[in-house]
Amino acid sequence: MNVNSQHQPKSLVSLCAPILVLCGGWWIVSQSLFETTNTLETYEASRLASSTTLSGFAAGLAGVVAMLWLWLRIRKRALHSEQHIAILEEKLKQTKSTARAKSEYVSNISHEIRTPLTAIVGFADTLLDSEIGQRDQERAVETIKRNCDYLLKLINDILHLSKIDAGKMGLTLTPTEPAVLANDVLQTLQKRANVKGLTMILDTPDNIPQCVKLDHMRVQQILMNLVSNAVKFTKEGWVEVSLGWQANRTAPRLGNLQVVVSDSGPGMEKAQLISAFEPYIQTHLQDPKNSEGTGLGLCISQKLARLMGGKLEAESWINQGSTFKLTIPTEVCESAATSELVHSQHSPLTLNESRNSFDLSGKRVLLAEDSKDIARLVNFMLSRLGAEVEVAYNGEQTVRLALGGVDRARHFDAIIMDMQMPIMDGYEATKKLRQDGLKVPIIALTACAMDGDRERCLRAGCDAYLAKPIHQAALSELLETVFSNKALNNSADKDKDDQSQQTWKESALCATGAISV
Repeated sequence: MNVNSQHQPKSLVSLCAPILVLCGGWWIVSQSLFETTNTLETYEASRLASSTTLSGFAAGLAGVVAMLWLWLRIRKRALHSEQHIAILEEKLKQTKSTARAKSEYVSNISHEIRTPLTAIVGFADTLLDSEIGQRDQERAVETIKRNCDYLLKLINDILHLSKIDAGKMGLTLTPTEPAVLANDVLQTLQKRANVKGLTMILDTPDNIPQCVKLDHMRVQQILMNLVSNAVKFTKEGWVEVSLGWQANRTAPRLGNLQVVVSDSGPGMEKAQLISAFEPYIQTHLQDPKNSEGTGLGLCISQKLARLMGGKLEAESWINQGSTFKLTIPTEVCESAATSELVHSQHSPLTLNESRNSFDLSGKRVLLAEDSKDIARLVNFMLSRLGAEVEVAYNGEQTVRLALGGVDRARHFDAIIMDMQMPIMDGYEATKKLRQDGLKVPIIALTACAMDGDRERCLRAGCDAYLAKPIHQAALSELLETVFSNKALNNSADKDKDDQSQQTWKESALCATGAISV
């Protein structure tokens, strides 16, 4: 413990030296007195006086030393208490700051959730008005659909941010073609750019590796955030994505992949650019309409870049545009087989953009869903595709109906299984059906959409996975994939049954993968 030098004596010797000098002087005086005194009585008297004086000085010295020791102990404890109090005050300040940040965080989430809910509830009430015109009905439905999509994106972003902050976001490195990934992102956003008359540019120099190891999904999520922001804020001009590669001099297979997203938008001031990486900050210049969005995209992108060992940097100039530079350390792949490469998975198409829906005429589908509203919705979707639907409201009822037919393999052509139901959940129901030898395709339909939930469903025995909320186009596409692979599996050799089943699962899974950005 360091004690303040202005309050602490240099040493005990420096304090006791004067007292020792006095005692020594008194002893010398006593000896001189002895030499000049010839009588025994005088010697004894002087010796007694000297002893008494020395005893007094010794007692006084002991008292001084004791007082000094006590003072030092008190001072040491006082300094320790002051430091302890300072630490407690700092912790109290941090606690208050954290509590304030959490309060603001909850307040922002509440605001962001209530805003789309207001539109959804309000326009839903409007649709109940029998006097509303057809055009107004269509606008109300479009508004509800748009705000539902926004609400879903907000929930996904909040979950991503919470998972990253909790240190539970894992990485999956797979062989990825950087040029293909960047091109897929631009193609996904091309329609929005065309509406605004923007030119989309992709620059891929010759030194870019054809294949590198990346977490494809996370890199795609970052690029979607950056490019969609560029398209949103740029009124006219262009949006460009440029790829770059910096090879390691000592290990040529290692290097940094650089992705630069530039635009000709309005740009930002330095303070705005810094705050843009804070959660729930929606930067918009001269156009309040562009404040739409969760305000979490850049924050999540920066955290994901750091999670991958990289960084996300930004520069911006007023009325000249902005540039965001993503740098990720990676490794060049060996010549990977085409089946090993990860290709982009686009979000499900809307009904108007999808190809012709798959015809389920003559197919019987068992729907296991405990929510009557969702059961009615999925029943409606399947019926529109021509399927005959039977509904079970818990896992026990599902098992009983699925195993109740004489020819169980044809009693139902497919089972759509909610994974969280009363009495018996979908995981246990699926395991029981598989243990009993049922070969019917089982599709997991669940609101569990976190990392690992898909794998858990497949381990239970499901053949495909679809996360809620669902689109009719996505459901139709998945069923077409499942039934197509079922036909292939039935015609394959019995020895290859296990391998075909795995291929079925993987292809059906890829057909429904939707990236949240």
